[in-house]
Amino acid sequence: MTRTNQHLTREKMMKLHKRVNLRNILDVFEETRKNAPSHFSLDSRYGEPIVFSEKRMGRPYDNSNNSAKNDSCAICEGKTTTVLSYGKSINDSFPFSNENMFPAIIPNGISLAGPLSELVLKMLGTDSHDSAKGVHLLHWPSNYHIDIHQMKRDEVKNMLMNIVECENIFENIDPTTYKYSTLIKNTGKVAGGSLEHGHFQEVISNLPPGYVIDDYIGNCLGIKNPPQIMRESMKGKNPSTHVVERHGNFSIVSPYNAQKPLEQRIICNEPGRNRLADFEEGELGDLACALIWSTRGLYHAMPAMGKEFAYNMEINQSPLGEFSIDIFPATQTRAGLEMLGYNICQMTPKKSANILKLARSVYSSHPFDKYEISPEKSSGFKEKANRDHDMFFG
Repeated sequence: MTRTNQHLTREKMMKLHKRVNLRNILDVFEETRKNAPSHFSLDSRYGEPIVFSEKRMGRPYDNSNNSAKNDSCAICEGKTTTVLSYGKSINDSFPFSNENMFPAIIPNGISLAGPLSELVLKMLGTDSHDSAKGVHLLHWPSNYHIDIHQMKRDEVKNMLMNIVECENIFENIDPTTYKYSTLIKNTGKVAGGSLEHGHFQEVISNLPPGYVIDDYIGNCLGIKNPPQIMRESMKGKNPSTHVVERHGNFSIVSPYNAQKPLEQRIICNEPGRNRLADFEEGELGDLACALIWSTRGLYHAMPAMGKEFAYNMEINQSPLGEFSIDIFPATQTRAGLEMLGYNICQMTPKKSANILKLARSVYSSHPFDKYEISPEKSSGFKEKANRDHDMFFG
């Protein structure tokens, strides 16, 4: 897990930087609007948006399982879109945010094919809603060709602070349009990651994602919304043996309702937080530690299980719920029953927690100020895993 020297220089980044505001937003996003989706619809079963974008088939893809890696990175070479915000440097490493070249949504809107449900219209406070407007952003943790499991605590904290700054830019432009956030991360080819250079994606728009609609339904019914139930049930139903790690007010747990082996959930133990912007700088540092640890644990545990290091991450920022982060490793293929809503998890939450704790104990006691994990430590984890075969496969 060696830190690479390949990176985007600050000089190249500054040439791409533009300050965006209400007057120039369409001009700033002019190039990416050429690759805009044709229209969108809503899934009548789950209420989730379906975006139709044939041009997305042409997006760049440098992630490969082949042993021969491509040393060229378009991001490091500065062959990318307008940079909208960036953070301070730590040892020449800095986070930045830019446009997605193949967006799911654009500032001047894409048309809706088919009606919205009365419930969604009521939630939006309108009688009609014929278009979705917003921005599709990419958040890069570092200008170096690395990902968060290879980074220091303060570097990841800077990334989180830059995401908050970028979200504030658009909220200040128009809080009605730039209201709902869908913030995700795909790492590894089998998890849908198209680029090796680590990054997050965020859609900020006037159309609520499915999990926000779920929260609204709960409020309409006069019951606790799903994130509140989730956070409280994590305490009540998740025994201490399922808690993998604690960092300040954040806990990493192997959830009692996990659908995949090694699935993790980061929850905030303080109520009333629903956005990254709700946390102080020190708390974002604790969250950075949780993100580093949870991904480094997968980095070591998944290969020992014969799996590629790959995962999906969702950062839940519902204005009606509680903040949480779900991490779904590519440890189990979704088959027929899983696709139809009957989930079968191939590992108990307790066993998943034990494996992740083992990864933590073997490779380092204080990993958050180091870039590299020694090969000897990584080998030690595999040796322990092989000796305790039942922990993984029993």
